[in-house]
Amino acid sequence: MAVVRTGETDYEQELHKWDKPYRYEPYPKMIYRGVLKANGKHDFEDMIVGSDRELASMKADGWVESPDHAVLGVEAQESAIANAAAENAFKAKRMSAKAQKELAAIEAATHRHVAE
Repeated sequence: MAVVRTGETDYEQELHKWDKPYRYEPYPKMIYRGVLKANGKHDFEDMIVGSDRELASMKADGWVESPDHAVLGVEAQESAIANAAAENAFKAKRMSAKAQKELAAIEAATHRHVAE
């Protein structure tokens, strides 16, 4: 059974206002940035931009157009830090005893990788 819409009610007028063909509009657009949460999990933040200029500015600050790319970016950054920490640990074996104690104290003060 068909529904007849006469356009007399507010609801029908609102439906008519939105009943038009789809047209792609590039903005507003959602962009994302990868973050490392306090519990060590990788996640992302999101933000809405309204123009090409704003998008270019945000991309320069590390924002991307996909949540997957945002998470991959933070994972790559954490991997680079882990590699630097591994290199630091290798170099620490050749340090003096005093320098090794200082490094051990710094490493004990944080749960993150120490890369310097």
